[in-house]
Amino acid sequence: MIEMRVVGIGVDADRQRPLLMLVESQGPSRLLQIWIAEPEAFELTAAQRHVSRSRPGTHELILAVLAGSGRRLARVAITALHHHTYLAELILDNDVRISARPSDAVTLALLTDAPILAHETVLDVAATKPGMTITFGRPSGPDTAPAAVADSTPVEPDTHARIQKFRFLDAVDPDDFDPDPDR
Repeated sequence: MIEMRVVGIGVDADRQRPLLMLVESQGPSRLLQIWIAEPEAFELTAAQRHVSRSRPGTHELILAVLAGSGRRLARVAITALHHHTYLAELILDNDVRISARPSDAVTLALLTDAPILAHETVLDVAATKPGMTITFGRPSGPDTAPAAVADSTPVEPDTHARIQKFRFLDAVDPDDFDPDPDR
């Protein structure tokens, strides 16, 4: 498994959807881009900035349950890519593995400073070089499933501008969305 680090949250220019961007900590610096929903982008950004909240959210609850059970998150891993869906695992200190969405796994890793790993096979299929985009194509043949195909086209300047529009998350505080902070 390869250690990864969060580069940030961007936007897929074609789909206008947030992307979690992970890059190898050492080595060839391959970039893994994972489509996520806006609420997950918000949670990841809050975790990345170590934003404190007046009340615990779901991720903090998960960590509290683990701690209350005498367990801790040791690391997370992006384990597979099946039909355009990334799979991940939470790996606890007793090597128990729990299936999770990559966005939740990475959010928990950011909250606990746990290592983020990716299987080499996932990177071989889905990672790109920094500055490149990833698209999904269908291999030739009627019985073959869709597969990730790295697009060798560099990110165009207008794509970079679109990604910059999503940088509003840099200034967002989770408390901005809590209509009743006393709940």
